[in-house]
Amino acid sequence: MPDAATRLISCENLDLSREFDGEALGTKAKNLNINDYEQSYDNMLKGAALLRKHGGAANLTSLSMMAYGWMPTILKTPLPNAGIEWLADWADSMTRVDDVADSLSKGDISLPLVNNSWVGTSKFLHFYSPETFPIWDSVVASNWKLTRYRYEKKQAYADYCRVIGKLSANSQIKNLKHTLFSRPELTSDVRAVEFALFLLAYKSK
Repeated sequence: MPDAATRLISCENLDLSREFDGEALGTKAKNLNINDYEQSYDNMLKGAALLRKHGGAANLTSLSMMAYGWMPTILKTPLPNAGIEWLADWADSMTRVDDVADSLSKGDISLPLVNNSWVGTSKFLHFYSPETFPIWDSVVASNWKLTRYRYEKKQAYADYCRVIGKLSANSQIKNLKHTLFSRPELTSDVRAVEFALFLLAYKSK
């Protein structure tokens, strides 16, 4: 993803209704059984919020394992206690998705800390703080035709965060949320854009 240079972020006043065809994405959402999908996601958020509230290495490790329930793989190598607590403290210091991009680009984190995967790390961070961290996975990355070698890079996730920051600041984000979600008021702007990008690349089976 060269400097996040994509058509999706080519102008300030992006027309999300054109970039994200609501009818087409709505059809894809139905193919995903969106109501069940939303319910599962909401339950994950509730569980993650409880674990975050109680804090401590054991609860944070449980959260990282729970995040892998949103993946087709399992968490094979949990972080040491000090590592998972450091990651949570770092996440707490991020207030906007643009802060995440800046921090990663500066090298505040050099390696993916959850299961040695930026995909896994992004999912832990998203469920820890869904307003700030977008999920990054192979489906979303396919919008930029990235191979695993390329999307499992720190800078790829940093660039992606910049894309999300740009799109989630768009004035039409509320319409997008109402198009995609039955309870848009419970969905963060970051999640709405990330999910739209997921649907954009998703191929129905």
